[in-house]
Amino acid sequence: MMSAQTAKLIVALKEFPIIAIVRESGPEEVVRSKVETLIEAGVLALEVTTNSTAWQKIVREYSSQVSMGVGTVNTIAHVNEAHEAGAIFTVSPGTRAEVIKRSLELGMLPFPGALTPTEVLLGVEAGAEFIKIFPAGQLGINYLKALLGPLNTVKFVPTGGISTEQAGEWLQAGATAVGLGSDLTRGSAEDIRARVTALKSQIASHSKAAQ
Repeated sequence: MMSAQTAKLIVALKEFPIIAIVRESGPEEVVRSKVETLIEAGVLALEVTTNSTAWQKIVREYSSQVSMGVGTVNTIAHVNEAHEAGAIFTVSPGTRAEVIKRSLELGMLPFPGALTPTEVLLGVEAGAEFIKIFPAGQLGINYLKALLGPLNTVKFVPTGGISTEQAGEWLQAGATAVGLGSDLTRGSAEDIRARVTALKSQIASHSKAAQ
């Protein structure tokens, strides 16, 4: 049964289909500043990775303000820690059935990473509704289109090496949402806010063009 929080995430991704990814090994204040800026700018779904400084503390602190997930979730221990911190979704670089199933058991939506059709199907069979295509930037938009041919019922979230300027094109090609990391979160708070604003305009333009 879907929890109210996971239902909130699905609604959030329909409204603004971007997952902002914070991966920061610098001082805790830097991680906190990026998260706060992204939330203030209007990001609705945010992922902090397990190799970021004080990630559990950050997730716990901001989980009431945004649909908060944890990335680089590679083990059952990561899943448990993410849940304890208040995350409502987990994101992984690869497909591990035990990680997917444990996330679901705890009421979190898993976003397993996949590259091939076989990996996509393994993720779906384990119970994942969303599949993270990784590394999407290196594969290109045509790869997503090719996957959507036989796998058109899967909700794909391309991630890795995608620029903020390309996000709308991926969505227009059939992505359910797009994961954006360093290209979105680098630079000053002003830079980040400007990119989020530009993303909103870009996505709105592509949505109108698709109608």
